[in-house]
Amino acid sequence: MGLRTLIVTSDKIEYPHIRFYQKLEKKLKQAQRRLSKK
Repeated sequence: MGLRTLIVTSDKIEYPHIRFYQKLEKKLKQAQRRLSKK
């Protein structure tokens, strides 16, 4: 279990936790590379 959202404003705008975003970005890059090789 981790912290996904760092801040949520009263307008319901969410600011993601940087480490969580970086992990997702890494997974996205890997998936894009796999697709481009096909």
